[in-house]
Amino acid sequence: MAADMFDIGIDDIDVTLGGGLPSGSVTSLVGGPGSGKINLSLRFISRGFEKNEPGLFVSFTTVPLVSSLRGLIGNRSFKALFETDDPIFLKTRDLQGVDRLLGLIEDGAVRRLVLDRPEVLGMRELEHWFSGLENVLSKARDMGMATLVIGGSRYFDSGDHTSEGILEMSRGPDGRRTIKTIKWPFSKGGAVLESGVGEWVG
Repeated sequence: MAADMFDIGIDDIDVTLGGGLPSGSVTSLVGGPGSGKINLSLRFISRGFEKNEPGLFVSFTTVPLVSSLRGLIGNRSFKALFETDDPIFLKTRDLQGVDRLLGLIEDGAVRRLVLDRPEVLGMRELEHWFSGLENVLSKARDMGMATLVIGGSRYFDSGDHTSEGILEMSRGPDGRRTIKTIKWPFSKGGAVLESGVGEWVG
């Protein structure tokens, strides 16, 4: 049975979100480069493996995740990412990958889903990319999954159209990150800041 909420595993963020990402919801995570979107998304996937809720991270970009993952080795919060034998990552640059993703969702093999920059398909001028994305999101909702869509700062309008909630991440001049709810109908929402020692505080 699907969980009502899929927590990220960072207490203050989960409290702000009212427990995490709701089952059957799509949340857009937007922000500029270096704001921490990838790390937060990987924490969401890692938390799923801790709770026996398998996750899948789908990248539509040419940017490798290797450097991000190297930086997380040894961090207890991401331990489950490196201990699972299940496939976690799918890289695709075309619509055939979207069809493959639909098959994985329909098989019920995934509970948590991260889509990294699906708008890149549109930048490659692939026809019907947006309807393909909407098919994936619709099926994920029907299956009771929690989906996080990472977008650049220009993804805001698309995210507003496709998602129930929008979270924005930013990094200040002092290097500290902030995550705030731009659109969040599930709870009161708010903002969470990163402390000087890298912990998140509400």
